[in-house]
Amino acid sequence: MKKWKIPLIVLLVFILLGVGVKIYFDSQLTYSDEDVDVDALLQSEPLSKKQEEMLLEDQAKRVASLPEHKVLDASERNQYQLNFAISSFDLADDDQNFILYGTKNTYTLVTLHETVSYMNRYDIALEEISLRDYAQAWVNRSRLISSKTEKLFPTDTEISNIMILDSGEQADYSRDEADDSIIYIKLPKKLAPGEQITFAFDFTFPVCNTGMRADITGLGGHLITIANCCPIVSEMKDGKWVNNPVVDDGEPFYSSIGDYHAYVSAPSTWDVISTGDEMLKEKDSDYSTWELSSSSTRDFILASFDGLQKAEGYTENGILVQAWVPEIEEIPESAGKIIVDTAVTCLESFSETFGPYAYDSMDVLVCSFGTYLPGVAGMEYPQLVLISDYVVENIWENEKDYDTEQLEEVVSHEIGHNWFYGMVGSDSYNETWLDESMTAYTEQVYKEAISEFNGTEKILESNAMTYIKEYDGFIDLPADEFGEDYAAAAYQTGRSFLIQLRLAMGDEAFYKMMQEYVATYRMKIATTQGFVEILKPYIEGNEEAQNICKKYLKTMN
Repeated sequence: MKKWKIPLIVLLVFILLGVGVKIYFDSQLTYSDEDVDVDALLQSEPLSKKQEEMLLEDQAKRVASLPEHKVLDASERNQYQLNFAISSFDLADDDQNFILYGTKNTYTLVTLHETVSYMNRYDIALEEISLRDYAQAWVNRSRLISSKTEKLFPTDTEISNIMILDSGEQADYSRDEADDSIIYIKLPKKLAPGEQITFAFDFTFPVCNTGMRADITGLGGHLITIANCCPIVSEMKDGKWVNNPVVDDGEPFYSSIGDYHAYVSAPSTWDVISTGDEMLKEKDSDYSTWELSSSSTRDFILASFDGLQKAEGYTENGILVQAWVPEIEEIPESAGKIIVDTAVTCLESFSETFGPYAYDSMDVLVCSFGTYLPGVAGMEYPQLVLISDYVVENIWENEKDYDTEQLEEVVSHEIGHNWFYGMVGSDSYNETWLDESMTAYTEQVYKEAISEFNGTEKILESNAMTYIKEYDGFIDLPADEFGEDYAAAAYQTGRSFLIQLRLAMGDEAFYKMMQEYVATYRMKIATTQGFVEILKPYIEGNEEAQNICKKYLKTMN
């Protein structure tokens, strides 16, 4: 197929309590530094040309030392050119406040101009293109949480001025009657298989502080996170667009790999992190300009904040790990180091067990998930994972001692998602177990990596006995078919299935199979049927393993 590359440009402007944050997206790829003294260089206002060259040269050296991984051809990726013109309201304006559970909350509107270059990779001609507007889904969920609050989100997301750039024609659109987070753009003419189209539109969505994917919070400072808010092209299966419902349990996401590049102008005292790598480009007394880059990632998230302390470390092969933790009394000073040590062990052990980590950095951000996601311990995104503040606060046992088991478990789980969902994609709603069960098993890999036991059978057997009692049924079902058993099925029983399968197959065969599975679907979309096809040769003649699979996988029956 013909290779092509589209620059990705985004401008986001946020005002938080009177402080502005501007964000620009583009499409090149850079990497962060290993050997150069970054902290010293970043004190320059701005960086000199020589200092910038030093950073780029050192970054290139570290990238060259990373494990090789497959980068998809441009024609295999959804390409987005985002020309975002963002306007926002001052959050101090009383007209923009609303009440949620008796607490005063604020939001700001973000207006974007987005251009999408999309290639029809399917074998049918398309009369329409479906976009998934997750930002509207977050609005709807928040309204369900507080249905009696009339002032909660007085505005929905808006899409307008849709233009087919190839022909200069305007296009009509509609929202799904049952789910208004699904948008259909009517094409002036059919898009043939292998044909490419470029279209643009304006889009507006609210950013609030109710703990949603686009969030404004404060833990000893300011914190803005932006995730899953720009409309993306839906995936298609069997000739139909797949737009999963947003449910209380489970994830609706189903996305392809893409590239992202950003320039961010933020207050000079604020840090900026994202999916990918960050480089400080310019700095004066008021603002700093950051460059953000990521390539071949399934999602993009960025965060800008102050009032957080940083801890950092490196894996043996030079992957940079950074932990960002609020400087508040409830969280011990050692939390950052604990998170970094855990993350380093995860990246090293998971790379050895399943296949190399595809990127050169990992950030762990401690934040509050607020009202929308009460009790949620963590949230995963490629190269940047979020950990709830309550998990970090709970490590205290008394004034001097603390128990880090839960924190380590949550960190290992969210980083594990960078393999299962991040690198090995899946339909997280219809085939939940490929996402959550696989990731729950990575917790086991981490435990064994830090275990003092010479053997692991006792750990494996005890876990298998514990988790097998939680849910008795097939795990390869859509999220909403589990009902109240969702967590037990997707996490505990799914993990137990893999543990039992490993015991029946033996470590060598099991991990060889898992490595083949990861390599086969790396940067692609995996399915249960695809997993089974890889598994079958490894369990041929192994009646115990076959029976275990038939017990838990409907696909095997």
